[in-house]
Amino acid sequence: FLTTARNNIIVDNITYGVDNQQPSFHTFNLEYNNVSGNLQGHYNNTSSTTDIHEPSEFSSTLLENYTYIYNPIWSNAVANGIYTSDLGAIEAKNQYHLKSEIGRWDNVNSQWIQDSSTSLCIDAGNPTSDFSNEPSPNGSRINIGAFGNTIEASKSEETQNAIVIKPNPTKGIIFISEQYLDTKYQIISLIGSIIKEGIIKDNSIDFSAFNTGIYYLKIIENETGEVIVGKVLKE
Repeated sequence: FLTTARNNIIVDNITYGVDNQQPSFHTFNLEYNNVSGNLQGHYNNTSSTTDIHEPSEFSSTLLENYTYIYNPIWSNAVANGIYTSDLGAIEAKNQYHLKSEIGRWDNVNSQWIQDSSTSLCIDAGNPTSDFSNEPSPNGSRINIGAFGNTIEASKSEETQNAIVIKPNPTKGIIFISEQYLDTKYQIISLIGSIIKEGIIKDNSIDFSAFNTGIYYLKIIENETGEVIVGKVLKE
């Protein structure tokens, strides 16, 4: 069995973050998660090269809402799916919003507020994941966590390094911004498979051998390691 966990926050468990108890039969594909604060460690019989391991910086914590969440009213609300006027349920949902200096949705007061810090989980999800439902400015990349690619996603500064791709749509060769000369690139399919990669040598990449469809162009900055993603439509 293969289980893919992508763009999740897995924190503060009393055992492992991700525990593969039967590695002979099961494999985990872990992509762009935040796995941290788990008492026995991040992983057991699995690993990841893209996960981060820093505090998520939620708007509040379970400990802060302990009294409300363990109130009998909270249990009834979970069982019945009725959260109206239930402070425990409201706070439990609200806590999973990520702190943001640009803007975080406050469920209790139904308004955008600004925090004194910004979570590392913002704009840290899989570069090929859809972020179109996140409010602007959104950094052109999905947030990790429950509200990634939703209208309540925490806001971030808009990237200043947008990729200029011409022509787009294309029937063959595309030309991109000169600032990305000699940087690494990957062409990724809609299902996340890398179908071509290399170094940008002359500000152009040849798409002529690809089937008609949408592809992601992922560029990795040489000095900073920053990842910038654009979409290319192949006709």
